Amino acid sequence: MAVHTSNGRQWNNDLHVLLNFYTDDPKKLLPETETGISISHPYWGVVRSFQENDLFLEGMLLKSLDREARHRYIHYVVYNNPPESDIIPEALTMSGRQQPEWLNGITASQGFYREMFTFVDHQTALLPKRPQSPRSAYIVSSFKAIGCIRELDKSWSYWSGADLIVETIPSILRLQRLTFHKLKHDVTSQVYAYVLMCELGDALTHKNKALEFVDTLNDRQCGLSSLYAIDHFI
Repeated sequence: MAVHTSNGRQWNNDLHVLLNFYTDDPKKLLPETETGISISHPYWGVVRSFQENDLFLEGMLLKSLDREARHRYIHYVVYNNPPESDIIPEALTMSGRQQPEWLNGITASQGFYREMFTFVDHQTALLPKRPQSPRSAYIVSSFKAIGCIRELDKSWSYWSGADLIVETIPSILRLQRLTFHKLKHDVTSQVYAYVLMCELGDALTHKNKALEFVDTLNDRQCGLSSLYAIDHFI
C-alpha cells in the first residue's frame, strides 16, 4: 500500500458493499398492473428488499455522466459486516429473495465486496457515506483479475490508479474519499474482482475537468473508469 497524504485519514472499515453494474436504467420498466391498475413498481420492490435487511446501512443509484460508459448505472449498497463470514450474498442483499428476471437482463456484473481500504480527508465523515455536497460525483474504476491475487492485493494502490489519483487529481475537484473494494462473493459469472471508488466534492461544477481525468485513468489501459452522479439515495 502506497497511498500517503498529509491531508487525510486512512481507515479500514468493517463494511461490505453490494455493487450491481447495469447496462441500462433499472427504473425504466413499467409498473406491474392488475386489470389496468398500477399496483407496484418492480424497481422499488428491489430497493425495499435492500432496506429490509437488518444489516443495511445506506445506498444509492449512480448514473454515468459519460455517454460511452459500458455501465450506465450502478447500485451501491452498504451493509454492516455480517457476523458469519460465509453468509450467502443473495440472502443478505435481497433479504432471501432472488433478483427479478427483468433485472438480470440489464445486469452486467453483480458482486458482494469487502471494503479493504478507505481514505477520507479531514473534513469528511467516515459514516454515513452520503456526500454533503450536491455537487459531488464519483469516479468508479472496475477491474477483472487473473494470476496471483495475493500479489495484486499488496500492490493495489499502484495498479488501481489510487496513487495517481491522490497525487495528481486537480484540487478544484476536491478529492474527499477513496475506497478500495475486493470481491468476496460473486453473484454473476462476469464479475469484477476489484472496484475503486473516488468521491469528488466539486466534480459537477467542473464536469469537463473530471471527465478529462477519467480519460487519463482509462489511458493507463488498466481497468475501466467512468464518472457517475447520484441518481437517488436508497
